[in-house]
Amino acid sequence: MTETEKSNLKNNHNQNKTTIKTKIRSRSNSLTRNTDNLEDQFKPAINIFSQNKDSKIDFDAFKFIIENFSNKNINIHDLCEQVGIKMSDLLDLIEKYVLY
Repeated sequence: MTETEKSNLKNNHNQNKTTIKTKIRSRSNSLTRNTDNLEDQFKPAINIFSQNKDSKIDFDAFKFIIENFSNKNINIHDLCEQVGIKMSDLLDLIEKYVLY
């Protein structure tokens, strides 16, 4: 095989190769968008807690649970334990104000 044939064969081989494009995952900025107006999202909860002083859960404990609930390493029971409330009190609050 001559050098020209080898070169042509090599070029043909390179042309026949399919290139695999790597997928680039697009990153959503929805998480940053949510944290930008987090205080606005908590306004209804602030109103609920300011109107109901007899609640067993205060706003700071509720906010802590909501903000940390998405952490897959911490379950809801541990979060309630960290702020010193019972899980049943949290469920009562949710049933009273969120579900109805």
